[in-house]
Amino acid sequence: MNDCQRLHYNTYGETSNPPLIVLHGLLGESSNWRTAARFLQQDYYVIALDLRNHGKSPHYKGMSYLEMSNDVLAIMQHLQLETVSIMGHSMGGKVAMYLALHNAKRIQQLIVVDIAPVTYPLLHQSIFKTLLTLPISEIKNRQEADRHLSIDIDDPFERSFLLKNLARTDDGFQWQCNLTEISRNYLKIADFPKTTERYDKRCLFVQGGRSNYINTDNIPLIHPYFPQAEIQKIPKAGHLPHVQTPQSFLQTVIDYITD
Repeated sequence: MNDCQRLHYNTYGETSNPPLIVLHGLLGESSNWRTAARFLQQDYYVIALDLRNHGKSPHYKGMSYLEMSNDVLAIMQHLQLETVSIMGHSMGGKVAMYLALHNAKRIQQLIVVDIAPVTYPLLHQSIFKTLLTLPISEIKNRQEADRHLSIDIDDPFERSFLLKNLARTDDGFQWQCNLTEISRNYLKIADFPKTTERYDKRCLFVQGGRSNYINTDNIPLIHPYFPQAEIQKIPKAGHLPHVQTPQSFLQTVIDYITD
């Protein structure tokens, strides 16, 4: 990991391997990608980042895709990487797309996981309300926090994912992510900046078959930006194919990068 005011990151594999930057989604962190990174390190030097205001990365004002892509470029400069492959999920997929569109020469391969370059409905507003109203100063353990979240969030998998953001301190618990700043910028995160730029290289979009983030309405909107995009559906995956169906997901990625 780094020890300066850049994004926090973890690395896997040998530096002599081709570099692959991995970007998590909204309210996620680099550890969500640990299993995939350990598998991919056989062939890649994997750099899994915590995006700004997430995980162990610094808390900054602003969450625009320009700002987040510039953070990634700063890591590339820090690691002296002129070109990289990049894989991003959800919000991280939008960062990856923005980087590829505006810095095409520096992106060798692009893999986008269950997201399209479109503006999405504000699906997370109720989640932010639930998290921000959690009586965190009164929470004594994670089970208690889970019970509070279960009032509004039925899915135990989703609650477990969100509670990874809860960090234990000497005095109890605190949010490790900058929840206030993330929620304040949610409109920008749900959006995708329009541009006339294109990424003309071959790229992969992984679609969760049980997710609606990539669908028949927005698939046609991918190709004007990414004319050589290949869309591969994993039928049993939801919005988190790297977590829910890791074997199928990794096989899809490996088949693509070795084709």
